[in-house]
Amino acid sequence: MKKLLLPITLLLSVTMYSQVGIVTPSPDPSAMLDVVASDKGLLIPRVALTSATDQITVPSPAVGLLVYNTGAAALTFKGFPQKFTSGVLYSGNGTITYSVTGTPDFSSPSTATIPLSFLGANCSAIIGNNRSLFAVGKIKSARIIVPATPFITNGGTRNMMNGKATNNTTTTNRKAACELATAIDQSKFIFINGLRMDFLESATNGNVSPKFFNTLSTDLTYNVSSLSTYDANIHGANTINKTGYYSYYIDGKMIWDVLQEIRQST
Repeated sequence: MKKLLLPITLLLSVTMYSQVGIVTPSPDPSAMLDVVASDKGLLIPRVALTSATDQITVPSPAVGLLVYNTGAAALTFKGFPQKFTSGVLYSGNGTITYSVTGTPDFSSPSTATIPLSFLGANCSAIIGNNRSLFAVGKIKSARIIVPATPFITNGGTRNMMNGKATNNTTTTNRKAACELATAIDQSKFIFINGLRMDFLESATNGNVSPKFFNTLSTDLTYNVSSLSTYDANIHGANTINKTGYYSYYIDGKMIWDVLQEIRQST
């Protein structure tokens, strides 16, 4: 009796996927690993890094390597980095610096608020002179009280311009209204692009002289064509006011008689 051995061929069908899905039969095509869960998260390796540039704890880290810093070592910041730097394993708190160029679309000295947005973080930059705004055609006034006796008593030294050029400088012992005013009244002084409108006690006791005072850290050039009570200064073009100096004259009437001006205003 002869035995017949019949070869049997078993065919298996296997479907291969280029992505791996956990708890999903259809991983997203853009993901190599797609994990789906409604009540659990993904727990990645927890590492105690020694610095923001630590490449010893995790030797030769690949670009894009992700770990959670426990903060147990020298790098005490816990969690993920706020920003990532190419080739650096971990970087903590950082600063984003904006460089804004061009001409803002607003008229100085008014302010303009420019909204900024970066990676979901929003803030605003305010550009312009934000102190006692003053513009051409605008009327601004202030009532400031200064004690008379110390004001008309000369003392101390103040820098003052005695001409229109940058080297036309001198000093004076005449008192200034702002330095004698109270803190409340000092806040009432009018500022024009860094120039404070002030008064010096004049060479004639009991009178005052209107002045600018440059509060900025750089010299300023101003032009006066008819800033006046009733005697216009028409020769004030290209007048230099050095930083920390009281100005050359800004009004055609160099000396204001206090009593006379009070009578004229009533």
